[in-house]
Amino acid sequence: MPDAHEIETNSVNLDGTVLAYGPVRFVRAEWRGQPTPRLVVLRYAIEGRAGEAPLGVRLDLDKRAFLDEIADIGDLAPQVNGEIRGHAEDISDAVVKEWRASVLSRR
Repeated sequence: MPDAHEIETNSVNLDGTVLAYGPVRFVRAEWRGQPTPRLVVLRYAIEGRAGEAPLGVRLDLDKRAFLDEIADIGDLAPQVNGEIRGHAEDISDAVVKEWRASVLSRR
């Protein structure tokens, strides 16, 4: 069995999708090990800040629900997290769609 450092990290780019909520824009979904994602970490950028935020938020694709909240957006956090939770199914669908497109493009 491979150790944690040998497990491949898979990802799909979400930059071409319109996944923006307030100042938060999801840019990439990552998952480890399995070829079919069930739990992904969504990497995001915050408007007005350079690069990606250092942490991501976990999204369970089976339950179509977020397991974390975005905390580094100050007073907007409750509103933005509520909006993101309310769109969890749409965000899950977008991640799965991009994953499927990436699988087909490798064939």
